Amino acid sequence: MTDVLEDIEKEGIIPKKRAKSHALMDYLDSFEFAFSLYLMKRKDQDMLNAMKQVRVCKTRVQTMRDEGRESLLCEVSTFCNVHGICIPNMNDDFKARERSRRKAQQINNDHHFRMEIFNQVIDMQLQEMNSHFTNVNSKLLTCIACSSPDDSFSSFNKDRLMEFATFYPSEFSNVELLTLDDQLENYIVDM
Repeated sequence: MTDVLEDIEKEGIIPKKRAKSHALMDYLDSFEFAFSLYLMKRKDQDMLNAMKQVRVCKTRVQTMRDEGRESLLCEVSTFCNVHGICIPNMNDDFKARERSRRKAQQINNDHHFRMEIFNQVIDMQLQEMNSHFTNVNSKLLTCIACSSPDDSFSSFNKDRLMEFATFYPSEFSNVELLTLDDQLENYIVDM
């Protein structure tokens, strides 16, 4: 690869491409590049695996919200029975520990524990995960992970790299995307 960049830098016809080749050569010889390469190489930084774990976590939290309330009630009831804690009848009216000065809508215990506690906590967890791992962030991390050099680039994925390039339209014109597609195909054959 450096041979190609050197050729473009020395013999390229288009000054902009020659300058870009020179800048890339400088970058390849920099501490920043070496640092980034070693960071990508670290096995405990496997982003693809991390993104799978995030998806699994989101799915499990959503499943808990949809289906896990009854098992939680059983667990809590068992704990309360063992420790002599009074378990409220879920159909009875909910009585707040603190007296509210305003007249609140009367709800039962089931509604209070399901809607005001259980669902709110689960929804906050899902919202927190979604705010940190948006679809775009997740997509970017997944695209980056396919360039990991681990296991002789076993996670290499040309389509994801092409998608990754589309996130940077100022760096890759439509023509450059076509060129990149060809270059990645050549890379696959060469490797």
